[in-house]
Amino acid sequence: MKTRMGSTTGTAMTAALKKYISSGYRTVDGWLSAIAIKSTAELGALQKRLGVSGAVSEIGVHHGRLFILLHLLTDAPEKSVAWDLFESQYENADGSGHGDRRLLQTNLIKHGCDLSRIKINTVNSLTLTASRITAECESKVRIFSVDGGHSAASTFSDLKVATDTLCEGGLILLDDFFNADWPGVAEGACRYLDHRRGSLFPVAIVGNKFIFTNTQAMAKIYARDLYDLNYRSGCRIKRSLIFDGAVLTITPYGAPHARVIDQTLDYVSDSRIWESLRYTATGRFFKVLLRQLKDV
Repeated sequence: MKTRMGSTTGTAMTAALKKYISSGYRTVDGWLSAIAIKSTAELGALQKRLGVSGAVSEIGVHHGRLFILLHLLTDAPEKSVAWDLFESQYENADGSGHGDRRLLQTNLIKHGCDLSRIKINTVNSLTLTASRITAECESKVRIFSVDGGHSAASTFSDLKVATDTLCEGGLILLDDFFNADWPGVAEGACRYLDHRRGSLFPVAIVGNKFIFTNTQAMAKIYARDLYDLNYRSGCRIKRSLIFDGAVLTITPYGAPHARVIDQTLDYVSDSRIWESLRYTATGRFFKVLLRQLKDV
């Protein structure tokens, strides 16, 4: 089968990765859309084609919805390292996420992850250093997800250590930059990118993820690949200028029922009843149900 460079259809996919991308992610509580999963998998495959290797890491793993995908994109001996408050939720000042070590470990096993290459750390990311991260990862990082505390200070700090641990051509996936519920993320990111001009270059905005890399040349390569992938999928793609570089904004043409579900989720998330149900078994059931309906 003839495919373009970097396509996940042209790169050998394990059975576990293929199953997780197609449906498995829906069984893990969290906030990660189908288009973000598809685009992340595509970029991971392209990295392999280009010889970009290293660990994967995430600050703020919740129950592992993205972390599992990142791990399944690795090959031995690449490590996967998770950082979260977990049992130290009293330090979760802004209430962003609710990491659960037990559920994370259960989900890792359920989806066929190689636990011998995974490290799980309980930590307040404000105390993290680049040297500690690279020591735990046993290498530089090729994909780093930043989804921890959503204050300006936390975002600034997390972006700094993530950038300082990236291998050449590595990627940072920043969550919630444009989410109106978490304005501190945008504030912290803008502060960091102004403070460290030239350290990161924008690639794309897709599925609530703002994707960056650390060289202009790789930013163009990644953007071109994502453009090809999502153009063929019928997404709306726009090119814009931000942070001294070009960025792709990729938006799926949502079906009417998907928009209704989005509106329902927005309404429910603001209610007091939802606050009491959010992290219960009932709350998780309804979140999974609505997202499955949305992906139909």
